[in-house]
Amino acid sequence: MKKRNLVFMIVMSVITLGIYTIYWLYATRKELVAKGAKIPPLVVALLPALGLLAIALLQVMVSASSDGQTIRTFVNIIAVLLGLASLIGLFILPVYWWHQYSKGVDKVTNGKISFDLSFWLGIILFFVGLFFLPAIMPAILQNEFNKKTA
Repeated sequence: MKKRNLVFMIVMSVITLGIYTIYWLYATRKELVAKGAKIPPLVVALLPALGLLAIALLQVMVSASSDGQTIRTFVNIIAVLLGLASLIGLFILPVYWWHQYSKGVDKVTNGKISFDLSFWLGIILFFVGLFFLPAIMPAILQNEFNKKTA
């Protein structure tokens, strides 16, 4: 596992409003997979958010077009279906992905960071502190990764 500066991680996560945390998850997932963990690609966790973005783009394109009512009705139906799937997926896919990631962390750290600690702390921080605590869980995990690297 690559050694990373914890202060840098926290500062970058705050400055980039959590985008660095997504990058960190992507990078560490690759490192964990290289050590034998079975973790799906990060895009699996991001699919619902991408679906909601697609809905917003569809709505902007439809409102900007001068076509008739039929296309608007069709796009609205598609948007509702995609929106429902995305909203349901917003809870299921990230939890599934984090479950697999936590299993990989447990395996690679030889239980120093147990599955239970990684999974439940990550879930709690995600749902409780989504906007306020985006860098805490990665910093905790990275601290253990750094110890393993040293």
